[in-house]
Amino acid sequence: MNNATSRPSLIHRYSLSRAIACVACLALWAAPLCAKGDGSKDGSKTDLVKTESGSELELDFSFANAFGSGSSLDFGPDSGGPELGVSAWTKSRFGIERLPWLRTGPEVSATGELGTDVITPSSGEPYLVISDVSLLALAGWGADAKFHDGIGELEFGAALLGGLGLYDLNEADVDYLASGALAENFWYRVEPNLGVDAFGSYKASSFEARFYNRYLSSWDALDAYGSSWPRSFAEACDLKISFGLLESGPWSIKARFLGELSIESRLIEPVLKYSTGLRLDLGRKRVGELKLKLVEWSYKAKAEDFAFSSSSDVERQLSGGLQWDSELGEGEWKVGLTFPWWADDSGETCPGTWKLAISRSLGD
Repeated sequence: MNNATSRPSLIHRYSLSRAIACVACLALWAAPLCAKGDGSKDGSKTDLVKTESGSELELDFSFANAFGSGSSLDFGPDSGGPELGVSAWTKSRFGIERLPWLRTGPEVSATGELGTDVITPSSGEPYLVISDVSLLALAGWGADAKFHDGIGELEFGAALLGGLGLYDLNEADVDYLASGALAENFWYRVEPNLGVDAFGSYKASSFEARFYNRYLSSWDALDAYGSSWPRSFAEACDLKISFGLLESGPWSIKARFLGELSIESRLIEPVLKYSTGLRLDLGRKRVGELKLKLVEWSYKAKAEDFAFSSSSDVERQLSGGLQWDSELGEGEWKVGLTFPWWADDSGETCPGTWKLAISRSLGD
């Protein structure tokens, strides 16, 4: 994103950023109103209703070493600026007396993201602009099942979701402008979304495995760059496998394998991202947990028409990091720092990206 002149006006974007901030505050305020509640019949049968809810506010800062790969450290802004994310959700599940292992019910969620970019003009100081905004509201119906096999507990479920998404457009989507529209003005699109969530987990003694996958499809009838995109989609998958190494009184040590994958068709350039890593979690009850990311490999690339064999703008990085989680009252604070061991940008070694993440979550 090198062309600052084609961005929406900052006045319009400032108004929208204030709206995003309001949404974030409302989400954090409303979460405690949806407190978890269990209904039971005769005090001995399966709970009839279980409701879970929560919200999270996250702020990420990316920066890089201005001296490159040398020994001197002088940090400056990365190509991407701070990012703000907010989410809120609630899920209710109704028990079935004749099928105690099955629950079904409605769920709703709302998410918002605001991204910024650092613009470096040919003369003068770099400055920060809002680069993209997205809002997504979904509602649906799902079912969860839980079984005990005598050794561990198996749980899985799925939900059908639908809703609307509002997406801010930037200079990469100029061909999607309406006739006579000006690229420097704020403009966006609203698209219907339909998709499915799926999750599963297995717990046995000191072993635990979890996965989560979401696929969302949206519609856009326009063409751009000679390619037809009658439907766009986004898919995200998250996998965690952990082994308990020590459980002694209030202390615990766990080794975790982490894996994430996301693919987005977007309007013009599909983007593929994935990461894998190993982490060591050191915890103490009622105090918190220190998470040491021993190693993480991350990959990001653009590929028009999904020809990933000829990807462009390939970013690869080998990282380490640490994170501190602490429960305060009914919520949880997380502060984490990721730092590069090695990085590569389109075949050339680069300093890599440092990332500072701060988040606050409430609810179940």
